[in-house]
This record gives sequence, C-alpha cells and structure tokens, in this order.
Amino acid sequence: MHELSLFSQVALARHDLVLRILAGVSGMQPERTIERHLLYKSRRTPASKTAQSNPQTLQSQQIQALRAQLKGEPYYLKLIGAVDEQDFGEDGGTSTPRDLEDAEMTGQEAASASGYDIDEQQWSLRFSDLPDVPVAATRSVTSRMISIVDITDGNGLDLMAEQGNMYEYVLEGHQAIHNNIILHLFRIRRFPKRSQSQAASNSGPSPLKRLPPLKSLRLLDPSGGYILQASIRLQDGGKPESISLGVDELKQFKELTKGVIELDAGERLALDTRVK
Repeated sequence: MHELSLFSQVALARHDLVLRILAGVSGMQPERTIERHLLYKSRRTPASKTAQSNPQTLQSQQIQALRAQLKGEPYYLKLIGAVDEQDFGEDGGTSTPRDLEDAEMTGQEAASASGYDIDEQQWSLRFSDLPDVPVAATRSVTSRMISIVDITDGNGLDLMAEQGNMYEYVLEGHQAIHNNIILHLFRIRRFPKRSQSQAASNSGPSPLKRLPPLKSLRLLDPSGGYILQASIRLQDGGKPESISLGVDELKQFKELTKGVIELDAGERLALDTRVK
C-alpha cells in the first residue's frame, strides 16, 4: 500500500477553529479518536505460531509480504489499538510510581479495576517505510510505502514478543474523511517514566496492563499543539496514474484550505523509520 501525505502544525489556540474547518470541508463531525501505540525497535520480522501453523490465512500472507518488504533490515514497527476515554484510570491528579505499579497488575486484575483488559485489545501491526526520494511527480507531497496487518489470529503482544525495546505512547485527536482524503488532527501523550528496574531491563518495559488517567500522560509538545495529517492510501501505488490522481487531490485540498491551514510535505529524514 502507498500513502501520500501533507502535514501542518496547529497551535492549541487554533484547534477548535481547525476542527470547525474540517467539519465544514468534509460535511461530517470529526470523530474523536484515541489510539494506544506500542513502538518496537525490531530485531527480526514478526512471525507468530498461528501464522506458521496456518500459512494460508490472510494474516499469514500479509506478514509474509511484510517480511519480503523489509528485506531483513531492522525498522521500527508499531502495534496500534483503538481505546476509549473510559479505558483510562480515573483522573486523580499526577501519576506516581505507585500508580504505575498498580498499572502493571495482571490482566485479570486490570479488567476488574477499570474494565480494560490488554489481553482483549485488538491490534493492528503497522510498518511505514522511509519516505520516497522526491521526484517530479511527488515532490509536493510525502510519498511512502506502508503495510497494515490486522491481528485477528492470536495475540498481537505475543506476535511482537521477540522484538527489541518497546516504547509506549497515546495518540489522541479527531478524524474526518473528505472524498479520498483521511484528515487526522492529533497530538501525542507520553506515559510517565517507569521504575529504575524496568528502565535497566535489557528487553525494555512491557506494556502496562491497565491505563493511567489520560490527563496524567504528558504531552510531547508542552504547548499542547496538534499536527494535521491529510493522507490518501493507494492499494496499487505502483501505477503512475494512481499516484498522479492522489497527488492532484491533495493539491486541491491544500488550495482549498490555503490561508487558514498551511499544508506541506514532511521532512523526509525526520520520518525515517530505520533502526540506526
């Protein structure tokens, strides 16, 4: 799959205005979205026991395609799961080390405490390649190969058990659709620091069994600003005509919102997903 994107920084003071603009352009009320992201520094291409024993399943075929796409090179890979605000703990102020110890309880204890059970979380595995070197046809947008595998066979955490260090964060924002364009206005919240024993672990910390209060998660951008990503996903990005149509549609959207939203291609090396 190929993804074409434009990006814009949105100050916190302009957040509500941009939301109204997106609602007007798309003809729909932007949907509130919260995603739990587990970022893995991969050691090898993931391969689950389920996929190995059922090579004809769609998930297995998609993972084999991902394996071929990676060509044995180490990249950062993500597990992404949609969550709701009620999945987070009650807002009782800033999280403490004790709060994080509580969040590391067993799955059964976590489910009884907040209703959220990490073992029941539905995950998607996402790989994003290094953006393509700009050429005449795509110079005005960010163009990259991506792969998204919905984990339906087995547990997504088991699938990634052999990977390297894991970093966890939350993506919160709103999403709307305009024609073929996915409009995602989001910001990143970071989990509090783990204990020294976890920080010293060679395998890195494991995902929290339950989620601390959402407001206790620190914003990556202290100003509270957002990023707007306008993207089009092409199932057959190998066809020049498909790329051209996608680029033209993004250009038209950029022109439509010119003066109120400044959209541009992202910095290629800033979006590099290779492990160095």
